[in-house]
Amino acid sequence: MDESYDKAQPVSSMAPGVTRRDFIQAGAAAGALAFLLPTGCRHKAASGPFDHSGGHVDATHGGKKRATCVALANGTIVTSDDNGRLIVSKAGAPATQFDKVHSVSGTAFKAAYVAVAGKRVLTAGYDGIVNIHDLTNSHLGAKTPTFKGHRSGGRKREVWVAILTPDGKKALSATNDGQILLWDPDHPDQPASKDFKHPATSPAGPVGGLAFLPPDSDAPTHFLSTYSHGDIHLWDIADASRPIHTFSHNNSFAVNGLAVSKGGDQFVSGGFDGTIRVWSIADFKNPGKLQRKEEKKIRGHSNWVWRVALSPDAPLAASASEDGSVRVWDISGDPIRKVDEHNPGPGGSMGVVFGPQNTIIFTRDEITKSGLVTTEQVKW
Repeated sequence: MDESYDKAQPVSSMAPGVTRRDFIQAGAAAGALAFLLPTGCRHKAASGPFDHSGGHVDATHGGKKRATCVALANGTIVTSDDNGRLIVSKAGAPATQFDKVHSVSGTAFKAAYVAVAGKRVLTAGYDGIVNIHDLTNSHLGAKTPTFKGHRSGGRKREVWVAILTPDGKKALSATNDGQILLWDPDHPDQPASKDFKHPATSPAGPVGGLAFLPPDSDAPTHFLSTYSHGDIHLWDIADASRPIHTFSHNNSFAVNGLAVSKGGDQFVSGGFDGTIRVWSIADFKNPGKLQRKEEKKIRGHSNWVWRVALSPDAPLAASASEDGSVRVWDISGDPIRKVDEHNPGPGGSMGVVFGPQNTIIFTRDEITKSGLVTTEQVKW
């Protein structure tokens, strides 16, 4: 790796009073998959949540709770907050209150992660379950199918992340003690079909990020997961006995975000050390040819990186950080170049995705404007 990649420097300072200890004690939602979908051409967006005429338009979570995650599929944006409530936005229309919460028996729990594919939305919760919501039915009293496979054996687990295949037919979910399960959202009452085992030498630790790799045919065959203190594992879905390759996110307290390129030839990760790293996985089905060390590294933030995203049609990566900034990087150059920056506020941002018409969509947690979701045009 060319060390010149390390020369991209942060410009924001760490949020006052925020420590890694605060994060661990809070058990906040670590990790993310950014949904990588085609964007439109470069022109002014339509009215509604993609209207930039006033700088930005926000979908609010009440201004009281922190917006924890944002997911995008087929023009639909779904966000969650610390109280488990979901907000749905659609291109060309105002943001709407989706009258659902991540809940059991009417009690709200934090939705640590939200994923969307088609009309299906998953919420991963600190109550140890994954709820399956239907975007076509927002009625609060409607039955919400629930996957409870992580609660088996009497162990108390928190589900930190859950993802869907693009067709919504398979799901992966993972917990704060390292359990990863593969299951069928159409039959959440059935046991998981796979329970992926970390090496016996690995201490039990949280999985904060999951990402399917693009398939050659109809269904993904491989996925990535973050694990414990800096490892990223590559798995073959057919073999749950052990990961087939480990990428080492050296000197990072933990790894948060994962985003895979549209072609599946590289992925980007974000760490607690404030770095964003670019990995080459062009031949991921031949793990003997993969390197443990990143191809490029960006020292881009002064506090941990919550989540990352990759543009599907430009050499751009975005990073959302606790340091109060959301940054966009041109990852094709040498050294990597910062091309855009937004400042959600001193509380930072916990989620970012690339949206249509060359935008980024990110959460913000300003002291006076908490729980907002903002869309901004990328300048590069």
